[in-house]
Amino acid sequence: MNSVRSVLTGTLAVAAVVAGSATATTLTPAAAAPAGTPTCGAVPDGATFIATSASGATVDQAASSEPLTLPLVATPQITMRGPDGTIWAQALAEGTAELHRVGTDGSSELIASGEVSLKSVGWLDGRSAAAVVDYSPDSVRPGDADSSGAVWVEYADGSPPVDFGPSQGPEYGVGDANIGAGRLVEGGASDLAEWFAFYDASVQELTDWFDPTDAAPYNAPPLYQAPVAASDAESATGA
Repeated sequence: MNSVRSVLTGTLAVAAVVAGSATATTLTPAAAAPAGTPTCGAVPDGATFIATSASGATVDQAASSEPLTLPLVATPQITMRGPDGTIWAQALAEGTAELHRVGTDGSSELIASGEVSLKSVGWLDGRSAAAVVDYSPDSVRPGDADSSGAVWVEYADGSPPVDFGPSQGPEYGVGDANIGAGRLVEGGASDLAEWFAFYDASVQELTDWFDPTDAAPYNAPPLYQAPVAASDAESATGA
């Protein structure tokens, strides 16, 4: 199945369609968690999560839950809240995945549909962004008939998305694309082996981080396929 966003001359063409009204999203006052609610010591106080719900999504914290009404026609499957408050939602409509961006003013845009997968959100290039992977085998790359799909970063400010390369090829595939510590980190597999790749916002590949796949056994545990970038002051590289 072809995705709405197609790859053209090495860049991603914008296919934005208004999918909802410009009415503001609604947040109800935070409600205290019911007595006896289990807690997780690994989650610090004030940590915020966003998850799908019957009404669209909920913003959950350690001691409260705020229902959030999303202006979407389709049913949300995955919801993520960017650091600036933008909501990114992967929804399902008539068997097709849709990617929506809901701004802080409540306006909604359908920015892609097809075999797309919302992977992560975070700060990149000083802007709130989301990492998306298109797995459509019909989205052939310009000048490369053997590769297809795309990994791209979508910015909350509506600026043109950035193409980070194909998502799959012969015995090759991207599994994850995560934003963190000012980078995009990809994880995937190729010919029964795993690989990581690190990029800055300009799609420049970086090699200054430790990569456990360099010394990983071929086609044997442990398998490294889902890297997550995060700042770590105790690490020699800081990440």
